[in-house]
Amino acid sequence: MNIPELNQYIISKCKDRFETFSKIAPVEPVECKLSDLGMWVNYRSEIFLYGVDLTVRFQIVYSDEDFQEFLKDLFDQVSPEKVRDFFNEICNLSLGKTKELFASQGVTVAISLPVGIDTTKARLMMAGEEVLKHTKVWFMKKNEKPLFYVKVSLEIHRPESLEKLTGDSAADSQEGEVEFL
Repeated sequence: MNIPELNQYIISKCKDRFETFSKIAPVEPVECKLSDLGMWVNYRSEIFLYGVDLTVRFQIVYSDEDFQEFLKDLFDQVSPEKVRDFFNEICNLSLGKTKELFASQGVTVAISLPVGIDTTKARLMMAGEEVLKHTKVWFMKKNEKPLFYVKVSLEIHRPESLEKLTGDSAADSQEGEVEFL
């Protein structure tokens, strides 16, 4: 598996998990640039996979207030906190599947807990990130309506370990239940 294939694998897991648990389908990932991130976003959820072979930083960037409308069918009461919990869980599920793929093929990585960050207070943390190698940003949309951005940053420590990966994993076919509290 090469870097573009790994990026595609991770974004496909996010798309699958989002469609499954939000009941909003289909969504279309469209590759874009980091500079395309609009000012309408005010929050991001992120999670890391890290190990000797590679580090993956996975972020979902969104407006928690705007997204409440999309989740009205999923929750009885929708609040910004519920939206944040939802996206933290999508992060966890997306990279959890990626971690299972790695484990099934002998690449050991650990996964962090997902964390939410108020980007109105952390805007400076995003400055200069375009210089990171192997960073891809996708804009997820449904019927031309913006939903959220997904950003995947890869830091490859041992390229040879990535080369032996294939996109096949028994974990891909397993679905689990998710409960949002």
